[in-house]
Amino acid sequence: MRVGMGNEGMFTSAARYGAKLGEDTFGRVSIAFDSYPSNTLLNPDITTGSKDGNDSSRTGQAGFRFEGKNSSHGEWTLQGDLLRNKEENLVFPYWLDHPPYLSSLYDSATITRGNLLARWHQELGKGRALTVQSYLDLSNYEAEKTPFEQEFKTLDLDLQYETLVGDQHNFVLGAGFRQTEIDFTSIDLLEFSDRDDSLYSAFIQDEINLVPNTLWLTLGSKYEHNDYTGSEWQPSGKLLWKPRPHHSLWASVARAVRTPTVLEQSGRVTMGTFPGGRASLQGTSGFDSEKLVAYEAGYRWQVNPTLSCDLAFFYNNYDDLYVLVLAPQPVFEPGSGWNYYAQFRNGMDGSSYGLEAALDWKAAYWLAFHLSYSWLQLNLSQADLPGALDTDLYFENLSPAHQLSLRSSISLSRSLELNLWLRYTDQIISRDSTDLIGAAELEIDGHTTFNANIIWTPTPNLELMLSGQNLFDSSTLEYGMEYLGAPTEIDRSIYGKVTWRF
Repeated sequence: MRVGMGNEGMFTSAARYGAKLGEDTFGRVSIAFDSYPSNTLLNPDITTGSKDGNDSSRTGQAGFRFEGKNSSHGEWTLQGDLLRNKEENLVFPYWLDHPPYLSSLYDSATITRGNLLARWHQELGKGRALTVQSYLDLSNYEAEKTPFEQEFKTLDLDLQYETLVGDQHNFVLGAGFRQTEIDFTSIDLLEFSDRDDSLYSAFIQDEINLVPNTLWLTLGSKYEHNDYTGSEWQPSGKLLWKPRPHHSLWASVARAVRTPTVLEQSGRVTMGTFPGGRASLQGTSGFDSEKLVAYEAGYRWQVNPTLSCDLAFFYNNYDDLYVLVLAPQPVFEPGSGWNYYAQFRNGMDGSSYGLEAALDWKAAYWLAFHLSYSWLQLNLSQADLPGALDTDLYFENLSPAHQLSLRSSISLSRSLELNLWLRYTDQIISRDSTDLIGAAELEIDGHTTFNANIIWTPTPNLELMLSGQNLFDSSTLEYGMEYLGAPTEIDRSIYGKVTWRF
């Protein structure tokens, strides 16, 4: 059981109870309620001058999990969750069909969700195993002041089989099916068509032990058939070499795809209104998957029991990324006027490369550090399409080039622990959602954040924690909104939490 409270009305709570229900059957139930305050609006001028970001939320959740096994080496799991979330939304830009056209709307929405998962795992002997899983998810999003509503129904079925073949091969293969129904109640600002999609998938993987306990080769491929782009193949391969007990080197290559969203193929978002018409961003039925081929190589060294380091390099090659292309002529729509629109097109290629490094050091029995650093360079080039916007520059500026993180854990006594986290994120440039078609920029400066908590455990069953986040600044802008939504700054927060185990 836990209860936590913080500044500006933050509240969090949860309780969980588990018990042994039979010789090999266990179960637990849980409930939780969380309430988080609004962040600070970056530009109060878009509303009546209030700094309230109107993005607070209150969430209640209940769940259960039962599991067991039988004498024939079978294991089963049944679990489910119910969730209800009430969240505030500042809809901006909220475009009107009359002056002043550009406006904002304080709205709220209710999200309800339920899911159920059932899994059976059977050991078949001689390195063989079979796993069957089914998952059902129902969710509904309903806005209060606008008639926008979306309802999702998802059924997912998976089958996986594992087997050893000889002394060298460990095969894993499986198949899956997913059915998704999406029903939309659209508004002028957001228009989507209903969907009823099926996804079929199959995969196979073979881990080959080329040299016992020294060299492994893993080969595999995944096949998917979806209703957006048809058949998609995603092969992969990885080589792992351990020349010595505390040294590991690896390299991998993999192909992946990102299938289109509902918006990219059949949706529409209003980006601006004016006398006699509108500007919009709308989907294209022929928009294809975006492709990625990723190459990685890395090295891990366990220097001694208290020190380890990791270094990884990567190179990614992208094809058919989306660009936004303005239509050569507007379309007249009865009732709303002329529609000047941009569409999604596959028209950008490029690459990214960089590195990731990490170091774990237990300096003393009471002191530990974790240091990580990442560097990213992104180079994109879009095709010379008539009316194309500078989408490549947007993506290149959206990811930080440098990120640094330092965490420490200090045991002040047997019952008192202090944790510190210092994090730096480099500058990025996001899209400004006030612009009609997204050409304006929102610069987000590089920033350093500092979080800390102190945990006191007076008894094995009782834990008290005092935590602070974003302690260097009263509020920090970390990200922007791509199309809809006003940028908000994350406020400094102080909260305490009590956890009791019984």
